[in-house]
Amino acid sequence: MESFSFVKSQGCQDSSFMFARIHAVILDFDDTVLDTFESRTPCLIQGAADFGYSISVEDVRRVWGKPFRDMILSLMPGVDYPAFYEHYRIVMANHQPSLKLGAKELMVYLKTRGWHIAIVSSSSRLLVQQDLEAVGVLDFVDSVWGQEDSLYHKPDPRVLAPILDHLEKKDLSKDVCVYIGDSTRDYLTARGNGILFFAVTTGQEKPESFLKLGLKDEYIVTTLLDLLDPQSYFMTHMLRGRDKLHPAKH
Repeated sequence: MESFSFVKSQGCQDSSFMFARIHAVILDFDDTVLDTFESRTPCLIQGAADFGYSISVEDVRRVWGKPFRDMILSLMPGVDYPAFYEHYRIVMANHQPSLKLGAKELMVYLKTRGWHIAIVSSSSRLLVQQDLEAVGVLDFVDSVWGQEDSLYHKPDPRVLAPILDHLEKKDLSKDVCVYIGDSTRDYLTARGNGILFFAVTTGQEKPESFLKLGLKDEYIVTTLLDLLDPQSYFMTHMLRGRDKLHPAKH
């Protein structure tokens, strides 16, 4: 029988028994946890204008998903990046971000069950932490990983190496992790590491994008809140796994 990691690396996820062992979640940040495109694009446009650059929503969309530093230098060639970075943090602080539907509920649910919650982003770690604090969920998060923490970027599977090394030190192997993200870059990153993956279509990509890459429909949801639906594949298999580990007493 093939190992679970091998099967997943080939693009097939059909291993309900693994849910009994899941103890950690890697959550993509941008447009999975936080509505960053909608809430942070105006900040980018304002920040750029303050530095003498004129950019549009479509300009931002074209570079969305790049590491933050690369995105800024693509939008504003020649900009003083350190100076812009500090100014952008001030602009962010003056514009309240918003959580994606179900983000807090999912974190609370998993945290009360003892899961390790890691956040991964192509943005800067400090910016992610600032936003998580602004929306009141930073205390639910065990670790935050940004562009500074890896030489590689999604969809390169090696981007997760620092996170997986960190989890290993906590006796949490990749086989007890699930990755949740909104982009095919997230899926390819998870698949390349042999990590169970759920797609949430709250970003720029549609379900068809994931289906074409081999992700089954039951692993694709519209919002994070859908994962908590008692009838969802996520919940039914988690509950089934817990029942196997903790059978009802008679």
